[in-house]
Amino acid sequence: MDKKEKENIEEKEIMSKANKIILVLIIVATISLIIYLRFYWGGNSGIDIDLDLDIDIDFNSTETMECIANNSELYVSTTCSACHVQKLALGDYLDKFNVINCLDNAELCYENGIMKVPTWIIHGEKYSGVHQIDELLNLTGCGK
Repeated sequence: MDKKEKENIEEKEIMSKANKIILVLIIVATISLIIYLRFYWGGNSGIDIDLDLDIDIDFNSTETMECIANNSELYVSTTCSACHVQKLALGDYLDKFNVINCLDNAELCYENGIMKVPTWIIHGEKYSGVHQIDELLNLTGCGK
């Protein structure tokens, strides 16, 4: 084997090692991104609400949704998929809610300490993540 062939083999080995390192870095980055999205943006911040309601509530009544809307603010971003899901959960009643887009109102979001979206402010408390109507009923006090 001549010197040139040895150099080519060494170069291929170096490239092979570099490709393996890049592959490992991509895998680690992907796993980190999934964990970040699931626990930081996608969850409801570990809040587990146990509803103990003894009354029959129509979750989709205008009165119920207006009560929730009157006792809450929803902070979102147009680039946020979880925000889109939250708005879909509000259905036809979305227009009754005070929805603040943080891309258009960055100063207001900053003043209110909004660090991630979607975030609800209910009675002065922040609740991040997507929340179902039954959760919002409990948090706002509209289910009592």
